[in-house]
Amino acid sequence: MKVIKRSLFPFLFLILSLFSFQKKANGQAAIIVLIFGDQLATEKFHLSFDIGLNYTDVLNADLSNSRLGLNFGLGTHTKLSENFSLSANFNALSQHGAKGTINEDAITIPYDKITNNIQLNLLELPIVLEYNFNNYFIGSGISFNHTSSALQTSYIENDGNSLELIKDVSEYFKPFAFGLPFDLGYRLYLKKLPNNPVYLKLRTIYLMQQTTGLAPIENIDRFVFQFTLAFAFIKK
Repeated sequence: MKVIKRSLFPFLFLILSLFSFQKKANGQAAIIVLIFGDQLATEKFHLSFDIGLNYTDVLNADLSNSRLGLNFGLGTHTKLSENFSLSANFNALSQHGAKGTINEDAITIPYDKITNNIQLNLLELPIVLEYNFNNYFIGSGISFNHTSSALQTSYIENDGNSLELIKDVSEYFKPFAFGLPFDLGYRLYLKKLPNNPVYLKLRTIYLMQQTTGLAPIENIDRFVFQFTLAFAFIKK
């Protein structure tokens, strides 16, 4: 417990620093892990640098599935017992999206064909209790999410000409959303880097997010499927 407490205070300082500089948080997360990963690592606590892909499945009938997005951030891992551990992530960037229109008033020019995409950039803080067996792990928990930006991109074709129109639609979404993550993963240990395993993780999140009164839909609830590689720094 004393080891965990000694690791907790510098970690909280690092997280607060990331929140203070959201636009630079992506680079800061990588720098923090590279500089402090070995220093903060103990037998019961370590950091990881996480990067992966998202696929969004929106449940609202007015919107449809979207292209892939990125997720990127800092992971923390606390060993509770031989079989249980607590994983908490600060994902400085997690891209969700959908195909459809949230703001029709933004399209003010005539067109022959139009395709609309909505991209939500989120800050994510998932906290997951994991059960470990052999090199595998499963887990579930809760995720706190904040929408840092929302963009509607319209690809317009008219009389043989193409135009891309980008509109900030952040005001159409309530900023905070809650999610329920479920994880399935495998710890891959490399012979040349025995203290730096790679975690291969599949995560499914059911995320609940309401829209504001400006939007033509009541919510943008969705399933988000994430595949993540976590590069860990462990002290043996």
